[in-house]
Amino acid sequence: MMALFSFMRARGARVELVCDINSATVGAAVVSHTRAKTTIHHTVRTPIHYTDETGAESLGAAVSAALTQALTEALDALMHTTQNREFTVRGIVHAPWAHSRSQHTHTQLDEPTVVTKELLQDIVARTLGQHPQSGRRVFERHVTRVELNGYATLAPYGKDAHTVHVSAIESSIAEPVYAAIQRAFKSVVPEQTVHLDAFVYALTSLKDILRTEDAYTVADIGGEYTSLTMMRNDAIVDTTSLAFGTEHLVRAVARDDADALAAARSEIALYLSDTCTPSQCRSIEQALAPAQHSWQEMFLKGLERISHNHRLPNAVYVFVNAQYVPWFAKALALPEGAPYTITGKPLKPYMPYTQLHDHQITYAQGVKPDTLLMLAALAGRV
Repeated sequence: MMALFSFMRARGARVELVCDINSATVGAAVVSHTRAKTTIHHTVRTPIHYTDETGAESLGAAVSAALTQALTEALDALMHTTQNREFTVRGIVHAPWAHSRSQHTHTQLDEPTVVTKELLQDIVARTLGQHPQSGRRVFERHVTRVELNGYATLAPYGKDAHTVHVSAIESSIAEPVYAAIQRAFKSVVPEQTVHLDAFVYALTSLKDILRTEDAYTVADIGGEYTSLTMMRNDAIVDTTSLAFGTEHLVRAVARDDADALAAARSEIALYLSDTCTPSQCRSIEQALAPAQHSWQEMFLKGLERISHNHRLPNAVYVFVNAQYVPWFAKALALPEGAPYTITGKPLKPYMPYTQLHDHQITYAQGVKPDTLLMLAALAGRV
């Protein structure tokens, strides 16, 4: 096993523990970055075991327990297979835990002024985040777009400007859930400073890889929920949540029998990999038929909600655990009545896994692939 991680002792390698927190599971991975490539050396994904209580405290406790378990396994893999002890910790948080919104500010300067990092920081500090949401903790605020004198620029520093427009994505979590997540990190990696990003913001750093346009919709399909977010020029235009995720498919195959969930996951894996017997496939298809109808109905209603005040962009980028890609690819063949996009054409779904695999990222031999952890790893590379 030592040889597997020998790269970590190579000069210039950077090692991360990366976590992915969604509505039904928590994943963790050991990742290394070099100039040439990113490699994922260990992955683990732990289910969140909910109780009958629905308060924020109990929800936070369930997330914290799953995060602690996943982190502990990943840390153990890192520490027992390499002499390297220097690493960073980063987490990606999905809806419904993270709520993200875009904020904008327009500043008229008294006279043409050279733009500096300090000037932009002052503008953001004075004008953004002045209206905090009660009971929520802001865990990130990132500038995503700067316009000087009415023109967008990626290199604002050193330029003269008399007007400055700044857009930023701000993300927050309910206080009890945030505190529970921090306790989990503190218990497993007490010496590390943990950086959290919302999934929506992480995607803005991957737009060159995903080859997104200036406007697009993101469908982030988790275990229990799906979030739909309309993006334009790296700003959130609108967002909504759907009470449907991959666990709904598992429960459909299990016929809502809690004791049959493990067997249902195995059956779905056989079905989606096209290795089930004909009779098994027919039984699973029959069980999933109502779920497909429910998904399409919820998806259409979600699109209608976010397009109520804004026309839909042409593309929707769909992110889901790779195992479930075949089912959702079929279910995303939208029926009649689907809303049309701003160009008057039907919505075009993309499941951009080929681009991700092609972008200088690999799994070490024997490591279980995890699409969402791969996204998190790539977000740390760029």
